[in-house]
Amino acid sequence: MKKVISIILASLMVFAMPFSASAASKDMGTVNLSIIYGSVWLYDQKDASLNTLEAMAELGISSKSVHTGVYDYDLDKDGHYDLMYVYEESDSDYGSYSKNSNTNLTGQWDYTVPQKVKDNLIANDKDYCSRFLIEFDDSCPKGGKHNWVQGIQKATFGKDGCTYAKCSKCNKKEVGFPILKVSASIAKTEYSYDGKAKKPKINVSTADGPLGKEYYKVEYSNNVNPGTATAKVTLIGDYFEGTKTFSFTIKKSSVKITNPIKVKGKTVIIKYSKLKKKNQKIKRTAAISVKGAKGALTFKKSKGSKKITVAKSGKITVKKGLKKGTYKVKIKVKAAGNSEYKSATKTATVKIKVK
Repeated sequence: MKKVISIILASLMVFAMPFSASAASKDMGTVNLSIIYGSVWLYDQKDASLNTLEAMAELGISSKSVHTGVYDYDLDKDGHYDLMYVYEESDSDYGSYSKNSNTNLTGQWDYTVPQKVKDNLIANDKDYCSRFLIEFDDSCPKGGKHNWVQGIQKATFGKDGCTYAKCSKCNKKEVGFPILKVSASIAKTEYSYDGKAKKPKINVSTADGPLGKEYYKVEYSNNVNPGTATAKVTLIGDYFEGTKTFSFTIKKSSVKITNPIKVKGKTVIIKYSKLKKKNQKIKRTAAISVKGAKGALTFKKSKGSKKITVAKSGKITVKKGLKKGTYKVKIKVKAAGNSEYKSATKTATVKIKVK
């Protein structure tokens, strides 16, 4: 997609094409020019319309063939010139447009030329024309004018699309601009496992360059643990459709990964009236929070009152006879690890309040 052009869909327009998100453009003025086949003159100041057509040619929208005072334009790029502009140098510098005999285009085209074109290709004054309308012979064999209904044949992976318009009365169809087929490739297909999600870059493009990110999305699955992961590219929006899936491998690492265990001690309250009668038991989950541990867990008291014991399973026992007060108990929590993760030990401080 040409990155320096913005083509506006008007209510009566037949042809348009998409551009990437990086195509920033700015209109330079108000639409004030109609180019209608037949003996109709341009209505803009001086030769602003000619500059607009020159800008189109420079940017690749049209071709031009120039001889004295005459400009021919191949608007649909089919090798035949469709529009002829005759420039008449006078006090008003007006010109006229006519239909070349070999054209079969019908309908209406609406262009906006952005500010980023060369200064000598478009009028600098904001009142001059930067957008213009070309209206072709639009008579319908069923009577009156064609009733154009716009449509889009979306491009896919491997197949071009196009914009088109179809008359709802006579079924005449006009093909507009091509929408280039899409290709995609994956930047990397092999990773070493480290416990983190892998998201290889997916390059999505057309023959004109990278496709704007607003036209596709990428979804990853099974992309954390060792094995085969996938990246699914889905084309979205008004101009593209289809999906393509890539596979990549996450291999086990020969070096073990640091165990991501996290521990946190809690505060537990015990009623003294109950402790006077018998020992009180505290579940491990009520006293210690453990997250992310890899491998089996074991618990061991490292500091605290002799009347408070900690089992290997993490269960805490507060023995009968402990006086009222607040007691801090440090408990070492060990995650044994596995074939992928190292073992690790963290310390949690548990507060036991007897009251």
